[in-house]
Amino acid sequence: MFKRFFQKKKKTETSRQSRVKIIPLHHMKLELNLKNGWKAFQIENTSIGGIGIVNDDFPTDITQLNGKLSINNKILDLKLSVRHISDEFVGLQIENNTESGFQKVVEEYLIHELEIAKMKEVKPENMRKPKMGKMRWWNGGENCDFSINYNDDVIIEFSLTFLGNVISGSHKSPTILMPLNQRATIKKDPVLLNSELKGSLIKFINNIENLDTKLKEQLELIILN
Repeated sequence: MFKRFFQKKKKTETSRQSRVKIIPLHHMKLELNLKNGWKAFQIENTSIGGIGIVNDDFPTDITQLNGKLSINNKILDLKLSVRHISDEFVGLQIENNTESGFQKVVEEYLIHELEIAKMKEVKPENMRKPKMGKMRWWNGGENCDFSINYNDDVIIEFSLTFLGNVISGSHKSPTILMPLNQRATIKKDPVLLNSELKGSLIKFINNIENLDTKLKEQLELIILN
């Protein structure tokens, strides 16, 4: 959605690809049961539906496998399927998302990281005008970005890309959470925000510099709706 808002010739601001890149997550540990035994892989990103890992000689003939994820003093037994493989990364889908407790753990992780995120607003001259209203965008380095589209102080839509996830909402629809790789496709099985995530999202928005108070108040109403 947001690709059309950014100028191609500008080189001083962060590009679209680097905006959604995520720094390696060293505080999570993932071990996968391969044909020759268990092996640890570095996690590149995580979302409510899957995990992206660095391709360290990952076998190309495996489609289903088991894994163990260590996070926050917990060990989760995961059933995974391979979604895609590139020279650099492997995308894994969690098949037992709810049963394993994976989704809940990711939500708890997002709650913590949201409250400590720092953002910087992108210069408006580096953005194209949207079809409706005005568009503003804040960038948080490699971990997150936040954008809001509004018209006459009425919010059309907002979106937060954060650690492989998208949180989005509008005055016409509830605020939802979904993996980033589903945003460009049909919104499959989006997750409604729980009260803890809503509270952290509101704290995050209230900490954004130079965002008008009226817009912050509207965002809070949308999130709590």
